[in-house]
Amino acid sequence: MDVAGEPDWAEFSGNLAVVLDELPPGAKLILSDDGGRYAQFAAEGDVLNAEISSDEFLAESWRMSETDHEAMVVAGWSTPNDDYPNWYMIIKDPGSEDCALLAEKVVAALQAVLRVTGPAKLTPDGWVDGLGVNNGRLDVTGLGLGPGTITKNQARVMVHWYILDRGFSDTTEGLKASRINGGWRLSRDEAGALEFYASDDHIVEHRLPDMPAAEFQTAFEQRYRERNRLDV
Repeated sequence: MDVAGEPDWAEFSGNLAVVLDELPPGAKLILSDDGGRYAQFAAEGDVLNAEISSDEFLAESWRMSETDHEAMVVAGWSTPNDDYPNWYMIIKDPGSEDCALLAEKVVAALQAVLRVTGPAKLTPDGWVDGLGVNNGRLDVTGLGLGPGTITKNQARVMVHWYILDRGFSDTTEGLKASRINGGWRLSRDEAGALEFYASDDHIVEHRLPDMPAAEFQTAFEQRYRERNRLDV
């Protein structure tokens, strides 16, 4: 255990193994650090896909050396190609031992190849496809990194489907995203004529024009804290 109750790499590997073993079909999990460094997972039926970001997505300062490439191959990762632009592994019918081994390989890649300095530097985000608007949250607290933080891209995706589901005569095009406590605010313009909020636990809310923006945002953030018992 590291400072302030944060898991060290060994504990995190065990936590990740359990989370991977319990992923439901349609689940997606992303563990990201800055510079395009990430590991991501997708549970599709009886198959578990794992990926480590390749040079195509890494910032220049974090790109892999030839030695790193060799280490990835030796560890069993498949080389990026047209179908899989990242380093990847595909595991069929994964059991607990498979998930434990995969977690170890992912941790090794994050630590030694992508040079993530510790699990606490990782931002987790997870969801389950096909459960409908505001019902696709994946519980990532088992990782020991807190309730998770939705990425800006996933916030946009959720708002897009929220707009379609609610029949708005508008799109997400032109919506500007700004980070707030517990999520993202997506707004058309300064006046907030069309404004949505996507929380870190994957709940989308729409602010009606007659509700003051500051008041709505405060209430939105408070609802997020209450759902995740962050005030306790």
